[in-house]
Amino acid sequence: YFGGQAFNSMAVVRNSSIAPDIRRSYQLNQVVYILNYLPVGTVVPIKSIVYEGQDYIGCSVISEVDIQAAIWALTELSGKCDNPSRPCVDRFVTEIVNNCNVAYLLNQSLIANYSSESIYYICSNGRSFVPLVVVLDRDIQTLLIL
Repeated sequence: YFGGQAFNSMAVVRNSSIAPDIRRSYQLNQVVYILNYLPVGTVVPIKSIVYEGQDYIGCSVISEVDIQAAIWALTELSGKCDNPSRPCVDRFVTEIVNNCNVAYLLNQSLIANYSSESIYYICSNGRSFVPLVVVLDRDIQTLLIL
C-alpha cells in the first residue's frame, strides 16, 4: 500500500489513535485469539450456547463468514454488529452466517482474556501463528491484514 503504514495489533491496542477507524481496537487481541485458536474448519464442541442471555442452537463447523462476523462484532461500535442474531457481513457474501458459531467465537475469545504479549513467535513448535497487521493507507482506509 503506497504511502501506508503498518502496525502489529498490539501497537494499536496500546494506542488506539493509530487506527481510529477500528472502533474497539482494544479487542484486537480477541481477534488474534480467534484467528489462531479457532480457525476456519474448527468443529464447535457444543450444539448450543447462551451468549449475553440469548440461546443459540445449531453450532457446527466454523466458516470464513462466521469469523468475519465475529471480527466485526469485536471491532465495530458497540451495538452495531455485536448481536450474533444480526451479524454484519460483507454484502458480497452469499454464505449464511451460523449465529451459534458466531456466539461461540465471541464467547470463547472474551473468556480467554487473550493478550498477544504472552505469545512467543516460535515457528519450530509445529504450530503456525497468524499475526494481525493493521495497515493505514491515507488514500483508502484502515485495513486488517492476516
